[in-house]
Amino acid sequence: MVYPIKVVGIGPGHEDYLLPVARKAVQESDCLIGAKRALELFAHLGKPAYPVDKNIARLVPQLKNLRQKYRVAVLVSGDPGFYSLLAFLKKHFSNADLEVVPGISSVQLAFARIKETWQDARFTSVHGRTLEKLLEEIRPGQTVAVLTGGKNTPGAVARFLAGKVPGDPRVFLCAGLSGPGETIIETRLSRVDQELQNSVMVITYEA
Repeated sequence: MVYPIKVVGIGPGHEDYLLPVARKAVQESDCLIGAKRALELFAHLGKPAYPVDKNIARLVPQLKNLRQKYRVAVLVSGDPGFYSLLAFLKKHFSNADLEVVPGISSVQLAFARIKETWQDARFTSVHGRTLEKLLEEIRPGQTVAVLTGGKNTPGAVARFLAGKVPGDPRVFLCAGLSGPGETIIETRLSRVDQELQNSVMVITYEA
């Protein structure tokens, strides 16, 4: 039997933010695939685990082989529909081959931490991407949540935006969300120099 591939959102990283439906999907799977941090969250289950490295192209034949015999869960941080491996998997597998289990996004948690609504916000990621598109998103009256990472730290983003956007918008830096080193900083764009990794940077012109 060929099993569907479950793409499971595991939230921002702490088990407190793992949805029951995601926990059930993992428990019912025979083997797990994901980043090291994601796999560590379920190490206590003792299931065969396959770490994902930077060469994600190798993931396709691996999944095609495993799903012939095993129920596979691909673990992604946050929600699968928001800048995750799901976009890559959809290029190589049909919708019938995939089952998507939602999770709590780090963006949702970031807005909860700063006690702001997010229904009118815009969202983007600069993790592994160029910064130029940010200029299209940041404008007076707008709130933008930016996923940072790699060389594009909050400090790098702020340096790029300096002098290119109107005024000096308010910025919230939300790093290590749900983890023991969680950091929330409120400042202004001109004062951002933090090189925090994998953080949500909320840029807003709202008072």
